[in-house]
Amino acid sequence: MVVRWNPITKEIGCPPMGDELKRHIKEYKSNVSLSASCSAWWLLYRTILDIGEQPGEVVFGKYGKPYFRNKNIYFSISHSKDICAIVISEIPVGIDIECCERKYNRRLYEKTLTESEKHYYKDDFIRAWCRKESVMKLTGEGLVGYPLHLDTVNDDFNYVEKIIQYGQHQYRITVATK
Repeated sequence: MVVRWNPITKEIGCPPMGDELKRHIKEYKSNVSLSASCSAWWLLYRTILDIGEQPGEVVFGKYGKPYFRNKNIYFSISHSKDICAIVISEIPVGIDIECCERKYNRRLYEKTLTESEKHYYKDDFIRAWCRKESVMKLTGEGLVGYPLHLDTVNDDFNYVEKIIQYGQHQYRITVATK
């Protein structure tokens, strides 16, 4: 498993990984989202080359999960604030990165966490959120609605969690596998 993170840059354009990825990137309306997405895709592209593989053509599944057509390389990408992260693996994988200082309103906390998660995570909503989002990326479901059907305390997923410092911010990175 390879996990990397980089600052978001003003890289414009799409790495050469197929027409579906080009169409996907063109859908971004804000320059901030466009820069974040392009930075993450370029990080993925360069990392795949670094590990001695050739990037494949990116296609998107039914719910928008990206994957490589005709390749047995699994990946996931994420971005938050001014940093992006990717994970590459030989097994299905999901990643999320969040700024630890990010504030969530109490209503979201109540609507997204199960009772056991509220007890287990106490006030560490970022940890719970990263776990949920990494699993949703792993499974391809995405964060549709309020994911109370997923209890990250009593599940069968494996988590690798790390806190990193970049600039003046701390970030939580969570990788989920089955």
